[in-house]
Amino acid sequence: MNSPDFKQPSKEEEGNKTERRSRSILHNLGFENFDELKGKKVLEIGSGDAEFGLTAKKNGVDIICSDIDSKYQKQAQSDGVDCVVVNALNTPFEDNSFDTILSHGSVPIIFNQREHVINTLKEMKRILKKGGEFRFGPTHLVAGALDLETLFSPGEEKTISEEDNASRRRKRSLEVLRSFDPNITETVINLDGIFPKLYYTMKKI
Repeated sequence: MNSPDFKQPSKEEEGNKTERRSRSILHNLGFENFDELKGKKVLEIGSGDAEFGLTAKKNGVDIICSDIDSKYQKQAQSDGVDCVVVNALNTPFEDNSFDTILSHGSVPIIFNQREHVINTLKEMKRILKKGGEFRFGPTHLVAGALDLETLFSPGEEKTISEEDNASRRRKRSLEVLRSFDPNITETVINLDGIFPKLYYTMKKI
């Protein structure tokens, strides 16, 4: 039960929060504003409740939001956002469908198996148009995809500095990603902590 002083946020206040969160995602993936996505066919992978897609659409972006779970998409669909249920490892889209694909806090960085990371990259490259790009972040790959037993000697991970730990994980993440495409780039936004803020870009040449 809410306290007597609790005030339900207005639709305007909720809308402002959604706008701020969406612009944070945009900046975490290296964009200054939504204008950079206008005129492009955009796909968001792992969109969840599609807040970002809703904000993008309101800002004139042609976007499709996709997630493996449909339960969060109903509100966005009622607001006119194009949402589809998709497994990123095997999407229903035709070859050369999108100019830009975005993923924030989702695949491939959350996959614990290196095979799934690589297969996601393969699928994204298949559905990208020539000259298109896949941007994903906002940090390095999770531990399961990094073979930590070869990254640290026994007990070493507990003794090294947080900076050294993060540096090794960043380096190994890029090695894993570049084992599929040597041209994948890493752009660092902030190196604080064991999970630095960064994003990766894979282009279809």
